[in-house]
Amino acid sequence: MDSGGIDLKWLIGQGVAIALAGIGGLWKVSSKASAGDRALYTKIDEVKKDYVRRDDHKDDMQKIDKQLEKMDDKLDQLIARK
Repeated sequence: MDSGGIDLKWLIGQGVAIALAGIGGLWKVSSKASAGDRALYTKIDEVKKDYVRRDDHKDDMQKIDKQLEKMDDKLDQLIARK
């Protein structure tokens, strides 16, 4: 099929090769981005857990402080009675 120009089969083969190389490149970039996303979301989850835990501890400490104040007031009342 050589009519002095470029062979059609060769041209189609080159087009397919370029398309497959492009798809392979996009696949590689996509997989790297996915790995990066997983690492980022893992870190975000750790930070959320730590923040929630710290916030829970803060609430618990406030409750303990209030209970201690109430106990102190009751002790003062008991001492004042005697």
